[in-house]
Amino acid sequence: MLQEWKVHPFEEVYPFVFFDAIHYKVKEDWRYISKAFYTILSVRVDERKEILELYLNVSESENSGYKF
Repeated sequence: MLQEWKVHPFEEVYPFVFFDAIHYKVKEDWRYISKAFYTILSVRVDERKEILELYLNVSESENSGYKF
């Protein structure tokens, strides 16, 4: 099911798109660091919600993201 989600086609129009992040303190190499888990959620024309992207980021810079 996850593979199907990763390759599903996008809609032509998304009336609403939401970007959100939850920051967690995680233990890595014997110390605690902050990581952000980002979600990009959309609302389609038929009013159904759709997750467009999920990724884990060490910081808020664009170069440090891990996409799922």
